[in-house]
Amino acid sequence: MIGDRTWRGSVDDIDVISFIQQHQNDIIITFETARDENEAIKYYFEMEVEFYRTGPEETDVQHTTARFYIPPMTSDVDELNLSDIITQFMEKIDGFSGQNSGWIISQIKYL
Repeated sequence: MIGDRTWRGSVDDIDVISFIQQHQNDIIITFETARDENEAIKYYFEMEVEFYRTGPEETDVQHTTARFYIPPMTSDVDELNLSDIITQFMEKIDGFSGQNSGWIISQIKYL
């Protein structure tokens, strides 16, 4: 592995779009630097998200953490498409929290 870069969330980070946009410049710079320093790179994104939901009793609160991955890609693209990455993460999160599961994002741990 050539490098690893992690963007950490805080308790206020619950919106995937805002979280990625908040780190957009650093993500793009990291990608472009790696691409410029190497002939070709293979990269992927992983996001860890914490969820909660209430049980039958309002005091019953369940917590779980899930990791979502964007499949590996190669650097033969002209530029990093963050809109597509956001869409892919949103689809995966919707698949996890959909169908009346009741799971709600409580925090984005890291990207």
